[in-house]
Amino acid sequence: MEASVAFWKMYSDGIKAMTPTNEFTAPNRPAGGAVNMVHGACRWNLQSDQALVVEFDEPVATYWSIQTYMLHWLQPLDFANRVTSLNDGQVHMDTDGTVRVVISAADPGVQNWLDTSGLPEGLCSYRWVRATTEPTPTTTVVDVAHVRSQLPKSTPVFGPQDRDTQIAARRRGVARRFRR
Repeated sequence: MEASVAFWKMYSDGIKAMTPTNEFTAPNRPAGGAVNMVHGACRWNLQSDQALVVEFDEPVATYWSIQTYMLHWLQPLDFANRVTSLNDGQVHMDTDGTVRVVISAADPGVQNWLDTSGLPEGLCSYRWVRATTEPTPTTTVVDVAHVRSQLPKSTPVFGPQDRDTQIAARRRGVARRFRR
């Protein structure tokens, strides 16, 4: 137990040191990782009224996803009851072919929202599986009240009922996955 705590502290300190704040790293293949998968990450550090708008061209890949974690223990956030990850089958693609994801504590009223669960800082990572294109996401920090100004006018409004439906689908998926 003591060795495990020391190891994970060292590991998470290394992740913090290598991962920029509010900016993503370029895709890379970690040593010992799958040869057909690339990853990148950023640490978000946001005030409660701020959002990180993430933009990237959709990767040409078999599968891709973007997800959030607690920074120090790399533990996933409450993925059954909050939107803490999105994959290529769950996102809204803007008409210009760009994927835009908003990371914030407050729901900005868009489908592609990643909920920070109120944490002021955390880790967001992406992975492109069997990708023939490997885009690096770009980011912009904005006030949550101004998120819409960073998105195309064609981005649909995603209201409370839409969010409830999205969360219900997540809960069903988690129940299937863990056979509850």
